[in-house]
Amino acid sequence: MHQHKALFSTALLGLGFLLCSPVQAGAAVLANGSYCIKMEGSQLQLAPNGYRQHARVVLASASPRQAWKFTHLGNDVYRISYKSLELDSQESKIYNGVPIIIWPWHGAGNQRWTVRRAGSAYTLTSVHTKLAVDLKGNKRQTGTVFQGYQKNGADSQRFDIVPCGSNAAPQKEPPAQKEEKKEEWSTFHSK
Repeated sequence: MHQHKALFSTALLGLGFLLCSPVQAGAAVLANGSYCIKMEGSQLQLAPNGYRQHARVVLASASPRQAWKFTHLGNDVYRISYKSLELDSQESKIYNGVPIIIWPWHGAGNQRWTVRRAGSAYTLTSVHTKLAVDLKGNKRQTGTVFQGYQKNGADSQRFDIVPCGSNAAPQKEPPAQKEEKKEEWSTFHSK
């Protein structure tokens, strides 16, 4: 009986260690760094329509200059910054179609985003509104705005999040082409 209590106590202690392990609780979906947020399978990406507070986030042509800085806050929640402004669900309003904008950091839940894997892609969901970042009408053309919309797993809510900007892997230079040696004839050679 005493041996069973010892084994039970050891098992509980081990289970407590696993449940409280910081490795399991704090693992990040993405490492902190600069990323481009592209529509899944596309070169079109999220970018603000101008660099000013309250600018709408729109679909734009790919550019590493449109990098977003992801900062892990714990539990798959991120602060997503564009230069010194933040990805923001406008005024914390909760309705399908709420504009996704950039705004100065104030730390509320409408500027905190849950990043989750969805197969080979990712989803971005507002901590406060529980609405996903969604491409309005799934119109994959530059200038289309993003909105907060009920999570539904649609293509308009799936993103490739790839390192770019200061996080990008250095571009490999193309291999040097071998120059063909040309036989040079000089005045000292005879034909």
